[in-house]
Amino acid sequence: DQPQSQALLRRLWLDPQSFRPRQTSRDITEEAARSFATLAGQLGARGGTPKQVSHFLTQCVFCLFAEDVGLLPERMFERLVNHRGLTSARLTDGLRQLFATMQTGGLYGADDIPWFNGGLFETIDVPPLEAMDVTELRNAAQLNWSAIDVSIFGTLFERGLDPAKRAQLGAHY
Repeated sequence: DQPQSQALLRRLWLDPQSFRPRQTSRDITEEAARSFATLAGQLGARGGTPKQVSHFLTQCVFCLFAEDVGLLPERMFERLVNHRGLTSARLTDGLRQLFATMQTGGLYGADDIPWFNGGLFETIDVPPLEAMDVTELRNAAQLNWSAIDVSIFGTLFERGLDPAKRAQLGAHY
C-alpha cells in the first residue's frame, strides 16, 4: 500500500544497476588529482615557489574536504570560488581572509568558523590567482570530497604531476 516502497522494490528487481554510483570514489579522487596537478603547474609556472604552492593547495584540499564533511558551514569554500562577481584578485583576497579566520576562529561574513588546530593555517601565503586557476578550483569544488579516497589521493596527485617536477613542486610534501 506504499507506492514509493513498491517503486523501490520494482527498481531493485528490474534495474539493480541503477543503484550503482555514477562515479566511484576512485573516479572522484582521480579527477581531484588532475585538477590540483593542473593548478600546481599553473601556479609554479608563474613563479610560485614549491613551498608556497604545495602549502596553498594543502589548505584548499583541507577546505574542500572540511566543507563536505560538515566542518565548514554551508559549502562555504565552494560558494566563494563559484562567486561569479569576484575578480581573480578579489577571490585571492577572499581566500586569504578565509584562511586567516580559520587560523584563529571567528566570523567570516555571517558564518562562524571554528579554529582549526594543527598549524595548517599558521602561514597564509595565497599566490595571485588568474582565471585558469579559478577554473581549476571551481572544478575541484564541484566534487564530493567526502568520497575522496584519502589513502590513494597523495599517490594519484603525484602521478598527475610531471615526474621531473614532483620534488620541485613539493609533491612529496
